[in-house]
Amino acid sequence: MKKRLFPVLLALVMLSAFFTPAVTAAAEEVPEEPDDLCFLILDNQLTRMNYGDSDTRTEIAVGDTVNVLYNGAVPADVYVDGEAVFRFIPEESDLYCFTVHETGEVEVKVCQEETVVLSRKLTVIRSAEMYRKCLKDIFHIIEIGDLRDLPGEIAEGAQQGFPVGNPFLIPATMVMLLVNVCIILFSFTRIIR
Repeated sequence: MKKRLFPVLLALVMLSAFFTPAVTAAAEEVPEEPDDLCFLILDNQLTRMNYGDSDTRTEIAVGDTVNVLYNGAVPADVYVDGEAVFRFIPEESDLYCFTVHETGEVEVKVCQEETVVLSRKLTVIRSAEMYRKCLKDIFHIIEIGDLRDLPGEIAEGAQQGFPVGNPFLIPATMVMLLVNVCIILFSFTRIIR
């Protein structure tokens, strides 16, 4: 009897240790955070794609589109250069878009009553300058040093569940890179003068 009692007690202690944190966490009341969602999506009119760094980017070009996405429980107003231009309705996901037509500074703010939810100052440059910057960025990626890192980047992707065993992976990556180069290279036809 003593030999059977020890494993049973040990199992009970292990089960109570396993379930105690879950029970105490469920008992604690965690205040709900608001489900407000507000961010900018910046569209590059040269490439017809979003800027990859829309959340931190501060420089856009003439002709680019600024999209303000908002979903919140409280109504919010969009201000462009201090002027109210749009009001978001609460509990509905909505998008406000505007195109930048001249160089200079543009300030975008989203305010819920007295609270500023989002504030970003964007510098607007000429479209031809942005074309040169995009070309410089894409050719920087193609440099030999970056292509040597390609197998390492693919191996890093394998750690995140990317299928590495595919023999077409490196050629497909190279084709996608070439397509991006062509898109940027031939986007000179969309430069706004």
